[in-house]
Amino acid sequence: MNTKKIYLLALVLLQCLCLKAQDIKKISWGKIPQEDLSMTVYPLDSAAEAVVLDDIGEMFFYFGNGVRYTLTSHKRIKILKEGGIERGNIFINYYFEKNSENIKGLKAQVIAPDGTVTKVKDENIFDEKISESQAQKKVACPNVQVGSIIEISFKIESDRWTLPRDWYFQSDIPVRHSQVEFIPIEDVTYIKQTKGFVPIIEKNGFFISTNLPAMKEEPYISTIDDYKAKVTFQLHAYINSKGVYTPYLAEWKLISELLHESFKFGHRIYNDGQVSDTWDLIKNDLNLTGDTLALATSIYNKVITHVKWDEKYSLFADREGDEVYKAQTGTSAEINALIINLMRKANLDAHPVVTNPRSFGRFNATYPMLDNLGHVLGSVVIGGKRILFDGTNQYRPFGIVDEEDLTTDALLINKKEAKIIPVEVQNESESHSIELSLNAEGQITGTISSKYRFLSIEDEAEAKENKSFETRWKSRLEKLSDNITISDYEASFGEGDFKSKFKFIAAAEFDQTEDMLYVPTGIYSQFLTNPFKLVDRKFPIDFGHQISETVITSFDVPEDYVVEALPANLNLSTTNKEVTYNMACSNLNKKVQIVRRTNILSPYILPTEYGAVRGIFDKIEVKNNDIIVLKKKAE
Repeated sequence: MNTKKIYLLALVLLQCLCLKAQDIKKISWGKIPQEDLSMTVYPLDSAAEAVVLDDIGEMFFYFGNGVRYTLTSHKRIKILKEGGIERGNIFINYYFEKNSENIKGLKAQVIAPDGTVTKVKDENIFDEKISESQAQKKVACPNVQVGSIIEISFKIESDRWTLPRDWYFQSDIPVRHSQVEFIPIEDVTYIKQTKGFVPIIEKNGFFISTNLPAMKEEPYISTIDDYKAKVTFQLHAYINSKGVYTPYLAEWKLISELLHESFKFGHRIYNDGQVSDTWDLIKNDLNLTGDTLALATSIYNKVITHVKWDEKYSLFADREGDEVYKAQTGTSAEINALIINLMRKANLDAHPVVTNPRSFGRFNATYPMLDNLGHVLGSVVIGGKRILFDGTNQYRPFGIVDEEDLTTDALLINKKEAKIIPVEVQNESESHSIELSLNAEGQITGTISSKYRFLSIEDEAEAKENKSFETRWKSRLEKLSDNITISDYEASFGEGDFKSKFKFIAAAEFDQTEDMLYVPTGIYSQFLTNPFKLVDRKFPIDFGHQISETVITSFDVPEDYVVEALPANLNLSTTNKEVTYNMACSNLNKKVQIVRRTNILSPYILPTEYGAVRGIFDKIEVKNNDIIVLKKKAE
């Protein structure tokens, strides 16, 4: 048998093994296998505080006053450690607006290791409103202890059939077996998309996955839900009452037309009567010299300094622009619709751009899905260049968007046209000059002068305004000392940047002996320690933007000391220079200077490069712990 045939046979055998390991499973209420009751540790993750033993679902579509569907769920969770006891508090979100979803037949119980059953009573089940359209069913399970199994079952009845719920196979604890059966109505088709980094088998209408590892929050990720194993559904097409095959939002163009015709979207943006009062109030304060960039900037600044964001993302603007300006507060959609409409009234080429906040789930340009859209940005073309803006922060410069906006692509809506546009990579740039003074006892006094540009500006400007800069910098300098006094803080906006300066005293002393003084070199950096703790990471590193950090630390060597030893210089970079690091230390005329530059040039790094990136930051952390050795002069 040749090599190719052996390889094909191996693939067939592997697929058969996968299907056998991921067979369709049925469980019966209250019938718990003895091996699950007696389980004390989950073999595939001995550190797990709890494990989802089984999570079985069925999504069934039917006709009933229109198309509806039900999602039944039957789940069992085994508690293995004290930290897992909180799993007895269960939360189920649902849409209550217009009675679009209802939870029926909810029952829950706790089974002790000896088989004793405690049923959850009605008084332990609560409803709580969490937004204008969503509520949460809270289930408080009694008598949960290490060794218990929590069993819960319920049915969600929903009329949201065009965009059914996602089914998540993965959780923040391990999952032994998860499956959902998808049963659509005849003559209705759906887009079905599986996501994640573990195998999901589709078999006779079932989606099945087994032995899933825990998926926990890690640094530099948009939202963990982007990377959990799941299957999503959206209506693709149906045969209407006349027997005609009808696509449903199968193209971005159709979604764009829907939004443009919507009173709370297109009308808010393209009807300048919505902002006529506001225009009369602000027009005399605008830059009307003929410079279109200055005009756009002045409109933007006028709105963001007057209207405060209520911290709610929205695709639709409930109020017209004049109401929002008068109320001095609004959602993301209301504020940006107001700015766009004012720019259009000033004859600027402005249009909305729709996307999803990063923490809500990454915008996916491949699939035209309404679920991808939950936020409105603004776009204006000036001198042939498209500038995106987001007016949800009064300290954010024009042309800089929020970190939540930094998805790869977004949907530009220009009247009834739709166009996927790239969201330009943005930069977070900061530089710090740290001037230290050492006294004979090894105590530090110092001055830190900083410059922030681009994405760095708004957080620092906000810290100045709300007077949190002192707490912010004490936290940044905690590696130097846990007893820091800050004084003489001053800060201001410059030409495209924000600058700050302050003095500090570190009460702690350096390590020293009778003849030696040991000066730490890692005074401040956002990368003093390695943020990547996992040995193996299955999902990308998503910085969201480029990062450029320069820290220059210098001090005069005390008169009665000489430099005994300086750290070696170091240059590091990944193969394709996604991450670079340079450290140089010098001593010239008894002035020691340490220059550190850390640059992240690739905002999105694939899991295949994780080991290399983690290795770089390991070396950076070690380098940040270097010391300079000063020796007292012989008398």
